[in-house]
Amino acid sequence: MPEGSKRKGPGFSSLILGSLILGIAAGLFFGDLAAPLQVLGQAYVGLLQMTVLPYILFSLIGNIGRLTRAQAGILARTGLIVLLALWAMAGLVVIAMAMALPHIPTGSFFSTSLVSSPPALDFLGLFIPSNLFQSLSSNAVPAVVLFSLLFGVALMEFDDKKSLLDQLDLLSRVLQKVNGMVVKLTPLGIFAITASAAGTLTLAEFGRLQAYLLTLTLAVLLLTLWVYPLLICAFTGLRWRRVVMASRDALLTAFVLGSVFAVIPLLIESIRRIIQEVEAEEPIDEHLPQLMLPLAYPFPDAGKILTLMFIPFAAWFYGNPLSMEEMGGLLLLGPIVMLGKVVTAVPFLLDMLEIPADIFQLFLASGVLMGRLSDMVGAMHLITFSVVTTMIVVGGKTISMRKLLASLGVVAAATAGMVVVINLVLFQSYKSSYDGSDVLLQMKALQTDVSIVVEKESGPNPMPLKPGQLHADRIAETGELRVGFVPDNLPFTFFNANGQLVGLDIDLMQELAADIGVSLVFVPYSIDQLGDALRNDHFDIAISGITATAERSRDVLFTDPYLYVNMALVVPDFRKRELRDEQHVRDIPDLKLGVGAGSYFADRAREHFQQATIVPLASEADFFNQKHDLDALVTSAEGGSAWTLLYPEFTTVNPVNNKESAPLAFAIPFEMNMEEYLELWIELRKLDGTMDRLFDYWILGQADDGKSHRWSVIRDVLGWIE
Repeated sequence: MPEGSKRKGPGFSSLILGSLILGIAAGLFFGDLAAPLQVLGQAYVGLLQMTVLPYILFSLIGNIGRLTRAQAGILARTGLIVLLALWAMAGLVVIAMAMALPHIPTGSFFSTSLVSSPPALDFLGLFIPSNLFQSLSSNAVPAVVLFSLLFGVALMEFDDKKSLLDQLDLLSRVLQKVNGMVVKLTPLGIFAITASAAGTLTLAEFGRLQAYLLTLTLAVLLLTLWVYPLLICAFTGLRWRRVVMASRDALLTAFVLGSVFAVIPLLIESIRRIIQEVEAEEPIDEHLPQLMLPLAYPFPDAGKILTLMFIPFAAWFYGNPLSMEEMGGLLLLGPIVMLGKVVTAVPFLLDMLEIPADIFQLFLASGVLMGRLSDMVGAMHLITFSVVTTMIVVGGKTISMRKLLASLGVVAAATAGMVVVINLVLFQSYKSSYDGSDVLLQMKALQTDVSIVVEKESGPNPMPLKPGQLHADRIAETGELRVGFVPDNLPFTFFNANGQLVGLDIDLMQELAADIGVSLVFVPYSIDQLGDALRNDHFDIAISGITATAERSRDVLFTDPYLYVNMALVVPDFRKRELRDEQHVRDIPDLKLGVGAGSYFADRAREHFQQATIVPLASEADFFNQKHDLDALVTSAEGGSAWTLLYPEFTTVNPVNNKESAPLAFAIPFEMNMEEYLELWIELRKLDGTMDRLFDYWILGQADDGKSHRWSVIRDVLGWIE
């Protein structure tokens, strides 16, 4: 540990805790006014991190260079066994917590993961130091460690290496000294970070994450305060309290900073404290702990392994829990993927398991708290690895197998009880609070400044066109635009729980009406009557997620597309794995697929699934109302996802691997003479962000709350500012 840090007195942990509490209080009092403190916190974290990677470089080279080949072999074998054991413990906890999630059918909004490719991981750049300086500047820790290992192994062969080893040791001690200076700023840095976080975060998003929050928190506490300390006790003979007290500064600081990397100096100090208290026949070489931690750091720690819990949580959240086979594959692949950055690994794993990637936004939202918990157990993982590996290498105190097995038995029993309790709590909580249909049916129009009339039946315009009069002229004369809509084409046009006509297309029409200064009259129609209704002047423009097809273009004129949708299948939850692969779907005998009448995807489905029987539906609702004996519904991924909110026992899959998409456009009469205006208007609404905003709200289900101040005492209680 840095020399400077030795000056901190017994009250340093209390000072850190006090700064944490004071920071939370300041954040709650000042609210978003505390946001500028984030800069101070970032500066502190940057100062902590600035010497860590050079320290790993010099420390690894120097300490490996001192070893003989025999010692290096023992160290490598021992370290690998200990690392795998720690991973296995964390993996078992992940499985246990996944089993705690109760089965509750749910639906979800459309996710871009259905139509996007998985992110690529640059394993070569991560592991191969083709340019050491680039690896150092990009924090590619595995590449730096590989270079250090090779350099250190090569250095073992030289007899005249003492002067270089002395210089490397000096550099390591200088870097430790610099870190010791920075560590003194820890209380100030912690105050700034917690004040900023407490002042800017909201709690609304965390309501949906309660299962993840609960399971990960308990998993972290289980490993950090019980399993790993007991493992250290078994190998050192120390009491549990001594191990926890020696680790608390590093653990608390890792939690507050949200960084294992930044607290490496504190971790080294904790490891030294534990090793120094071990009663050994011969003194333990002080260089060993310094070597162990850099060796373990590049590999995923227990915090990253526990982060994998978000994957089974996300699958469960969307109503498709992972099978034990998928869980096994996740835990085998997870440590490899986690060698990279978590923010890259999680989307990759979500896509691999065909879980809607949009839930990744919730993962990011939870990162402020859950990331810190993961870093805390990650810090304990490094302490445990370093201590246990050191004790095995030096042939330290004989492990008490009876004590270890007894401790693990108690842990296993407590974990089993914990799983049962969590399952019951979450079942009652989600059963009473989650209803995806409420989320959809409570949605309201974003544009509300336009006068609207919704007619109950379709009929000709009561103001017929005068001889030679154009639709545009009549619209200007009457001050109203008549719009045809399909009543149940989710999420483009539908009635919400309050009986209001809403949807993406409804909002688009309100934007159009506001721009041209007219009111709206919505006229219902069925999609198979589109051409006749337009020819008979029932309305001026038709909406409702209409796919522009060559067949329909004979009867109506289409504008340029305002949105593209992707072909997918809506299937019962229990058939998801059977129907998510195109080849598997083709192999199903007597397959019956429902598809909306006149849908562009009808012909595409016939091409992909030639053995299937295609059944035209007057409305997609007929599939969910079981008016036909159908295996799946062919529809858009965007629309099908909305239906699953109303019918959570169904889910959306994409067996054709994003091969098919269709344009959505407005339909107008050939003689309307507004085509150029509408096409220009659509393009402008794309450019000004209107289409993106409506897509995020109606398709992705993201709230459109606008900008609002975070609740604070100074504003909302005392009223000192507005």
